[in-house]
Order: sequence, then C-alpha cells, then structure tokens
Amino acid sequence: MPPTDDLLTSPADLTSASLTSPLPTLISPLFPTATKSTAIASGVFLENSKARHEAMSEQLAQMAVQLRKNAQNFSEKLAEDKSLVEETQTKLDSNFGMMQKERVRLRDHRGKSGSTTCLVIFAVVAVVVTFIFMVALIRLTRR
Repeated sequence: MPPTDDLLTSPADLTSASLTSPLPTLISPLFPTATKSTAIASGVFLENSKARHEAMSEQLAQMAVQLRKNAQNFSEKLAEDKSLVEETQTKLDSNFGMMQKERVRLRDHRGKSGSTTCLVIFAVVAVVVTFIFMVALIRLTRR
C-alpha cells in the first residue's frame, strides 16, 4: 500500500497491519537489506580480487622473464670470468715457478758474496786509514 493512502484516515481506522506495512516499504528502498549489500559487496570484492590477481600474475610473469634474463647474463659473465681465472691461474703458476728458481739462485749468490763483502769493507777501511796516515805524515814533515 502506498504511504499516501493513510493520510486521510483517522487513527481509529488504522489497524496494526496498516502501521507495520508502510515501514518496510519506506525503509527498503532507502536501506538495502543485508543480503543485497552483501551480494553487492561480494561482487565488488570479487571484481577487485580478480583484477588484483590478474595484475599480480602479469607482474609475476614479467619478473620471471627478467629473472631468466638475469640468470642468462649471470651465467655468461661466469663463463667469461672462468676463462679469466684459468688464464690468471696459469700465469700465477708460471710466476711461482720462476720465483722459486730465483729464490734458490739468490740464496746461492748470498752465500758466495758474503766473503767478498767483508773483503770490500776491509779494503775501504784500509784506504781511509792510509789516507789519514799520509795527511798526517805530510804535515809533520813539512816543518
């Protein structure tokens, strides 16, 4: 029953059924029932959820592609580095062998040169002492 029908009746004419019937009709258009709002909310939530899920799936696919590219680049760089490390290893091994030979040669030379070093030091000391003696002899004999 429309709400305008009850305007001309007296309060005695109103029945309990007529009082309760306008309220649901007035309230229902203004406030949707719980099942309607739940259905609307769940529909919006599902749409939001699906959109978010699709966006995340796209991002995950892009990240997987980028990860694969990074892994391939990384493996290429590792292969290049492996060749450089092997080349460096061979050079280090050859240098180590050469240094071992030089160490032995230097040890032998040091053993032989110890006596000549003492001889050179004694010769220098003898020359200095002789020079001082000659300077003293010249000064004493000049007078």
